[in-house]
Amino acid sequence: MLNGIKQAVGRPDNNTAPSLSAEQVQELRELARASASPEPAVADELSTALGLAQAIRSGGYDVDLAYARLRFVVDCLRDATPKLTLARDERLRLQFDVYKRSGVVSRLLAHVSAGSAVAMVLAALAMSVVIWAAVVLLVHHLVVYSASSLFQDMFFMNGQALTVVAFGAFLGGVVSIAMRLGEFSHVGGLDPFAMFLTAMFKPLIGVVLSVFVLATLAGGVISLGFLGNFMGWDARGFASAGFHVSDRALYVLWTLSFLAGFSERFALDFVDRAQGIAQGKPDGAATAKG
Repeated sequence: MLNGIKQAVGRPDNNTAPSLSAEQVQELRELARASASPEPAVADELSTALGLAQAIRSGGYDVDLAYARLRFVVDCLRDATPKLTLARDERLRLQFDVYKRSGVVSRLLAHVSAGSAVAMVLAALAMSVVIWAAVVLLVHHLVVYSASSLFQDMFFMNGQALTVVAFGAFLGGVVSIAMRLGEFSHVGGLDPFAMFLTAMFKPLIGVVLSVFVLATLAGGVISLGFLGNFMGWDARGFASAGFHVSDRALYVLWTLSFLAGFSERFALDFVDRAQGIAQGKPDGAATAKG
């Protein structure tokens, strides 16, 4: 799927000859194959560099000093003491140069980030905020102003609780990405386009997972002892009263939704627990991840 998106927005915008010949790509392969380093990080970076070389060759990109820069990367990795940071930084700069010669979206991302992985992530977070604001405004318009009851039926959840969990999860996802900014510039093998999509979608995925958390708690699929009777259907019954959420429950929901956006492990554990209960296991232990 990612490759399809990249091909759609990343086609070369010129017909010049590629800056790497088939012989040069093969030479880089032979040099990488001769590497004696046992470190997995070195092997990963060599593989990424070779993949980039093949992409430059097959895509017809005219990148200045492409062979010399790739040879520098491979030589750094083949040293007796591999210079992993030097190799990775040069490979990332070369990768951004490829993006500058690609499709419209790729060129825009490369120019906005100015070749910086951190700037790329910040741009992704800004895009995520824009998408989230657009979705909220669209949903609000459909529910409030639509003449049909279809959208009100689709968004049937308690509005206050839904707003609380969505805000908490989105903020948790943003904080999680912001706290890992330094890591993004040192992650081997991470494509800039994949980096952008990861940072952009993480807060949005957290919102979806937080809505799932709200649904499981409101429906009684999963019960948390410390919530007590602060969240649920009141004593007058399902039909006559409707769902109520206390002030304390809103604070708890915000906390849980923040964790769902911040930590993938927390959210997935919640999903696994609900899956186990749905499979008839009282302790909520799922037998297999689905």
